Amino acid sequence: MEQVSPGAASTPVKEKRVRKSNWTLEESRYLLQLYAENIQVMRSDFSVQGCNRQNKQMAWDTIRRKLQQAFPAGKRTVKECQKRWHTILMTSRPKLAQVNKDFAATGKKFGIHEG
Repeated sequence: MEQVSPGAASTPVKEKRVRKSNWTLEESRYLLQLYAENIQVMRSDFSVQGCNRQNKQMAWDTIRRKLQQAFPAGKRTVKECQKRWHTILMTSRPKLAQVNKDFAATGKKFGIHEG
């Protein structure tokens, strides 16, 4: 009789995960534009009449669908759109803080020099 090590026969073979393509600059810009169009729903507090989780989820789903229509090659989920939005937000805050700091120090915005 042949000996089989425990678990050897029942171990499932894992398939390689297929990576999705990275977000392009155009996709990210369009995501920002779509978010801005829905900012009333997205940024409203739950204490505001008519603002609830379902409305926010519907707004994110609308953003996902419009993004999918504009860029059919990249299949994005609502969760991926939310994660990308959060990443853009977190990476832009330090940059904006530096611009404001430079403006306060020199009084000139964005390195534009007069005269």
